[in-house]
Amino acid sequence: MRNEDHSRPLSAERLDATPVRESSVALLGLQDDDVSSGSLELVPMTAIIPTKGRSKDLRQTVQTMLAGIALPSELIIVDQSPDLLSYDAVHEEFDRARRRQSLLPHLKYVHNPSIRGLSAARNAGMALAHEAIWLFLDDDVIAEPNFVKELMRAYSDPVPVDGVSGIATNYRFPPIAYRAWIRIFARGPFADPRQPIYWNAAVLNGTEKIEVPILTGALMSFRADAIRNLRFDERAGDCQCEDADYCLLLGKSVRLVIAPRARLQHLISPKAREAAHPIRRPAISQAFLFRKHFDARRVDRVRFYWFCAGLAFMAGMAGLRRFSIEPWRTFVSALREGLSAGRASASAANGAAHGVMGSASERPGDESASAGGMNGRTA
Repeated sequence: MRNEDHSRPLSAERLDATPVRESSVALLGLQDDDVSSGSLELVPMTAIIPTKGRSKDLRQTVQTMLAGIALPSELIIVDQSPDLLSYDAVHEEFDRARRRQSLLPHLKYVHNPSIRGLSAARNAGMALAHEAIWLFLDDDVIAEPNFVKELMRAYSDPVPVDGVSGIATNYRFPPIAYRAWIRIFARGPFADPRQPIYWNAAVLNGTEKIEVPILTGALMSFRADAIRNLRFDERAGDCQCEDADYCLLLGKSVRLVIAPRARLQHLISPKAREAAHPIRRPAISQAFLFRKHFDARRVDRVRFYWFCAGLAFMAGMAGLRRFSIEPWRTFVSALREGLSAGRASASAANGAAHGVMGSASERPGDESASAGGMNGRTA
């Protein structure tokens, strides 16, 4: 348990009712009556940033968030690191920011190394969030000054918007061979409409909004009312597709958009990332999504098998270049792992749904359950 002192103007509070029961939580920030008038503004947004072992990256991310022309009124850091380097870095940046401006987000810092994985960390942050918009950021992004303001502006659309993502400006066009592979093999729900948008970030700066079926976890936000009771699937996090899975769980009635004017760089820090052949991620993530969401329709099964044929071709070519069967082994093991996790997740979701339905039908006083309902009562 961390006892915050550091001779800083901090107040500490234990939040034992949250899922991070054994965490230390530090609160730092100014209340509304403490802020000064000026060009900065607080917006009703909670920014949630999970982090693990990336103190330098996190410092840079927090710097850019505090340098914005609009600031989230609440910032939650969920730190899974075994050390306190990130804790110190964040509080140093808040101290520096306080010397130049009186308007700061309300910071909740959770340090709990026992939290496992990105999805669990996001869920822990959601348990502490209170604002109307919840923004999920990775700890290795550099946001432009108007990033938060443009995200909020997208929510003012006359047609209600449930989720808004910004645009990553540093994703470059991949080689033409890879783009051809995508065009040939990635069909239906296995095509990713986000990537071409990012590749064309330079020419989309003036575009208002682009509707998409899924958002990107590194920079996505939602109305709190739309997601308050929905948590991230930790199995999907293990399969590197928690963002797509989460958006799919919201259903088809939600409206998700990318706001190209809300811009940042996603540096994709190599620290605390799995080192594996590039074929692993598409294999494990799409296998998970297929088994959990898309295996009911024959056309989607055909599309998935076709996608797998493309991955097999890719693995074979990579193996020939390397004179190794390791790419093929990676493809097969990732495919099996993703299918197994997707099946387990779908089974757990179905079991939970049946449990809720069963408990509802057996609830005491339910008119349909027994003669003790209204029709069975006597005056």
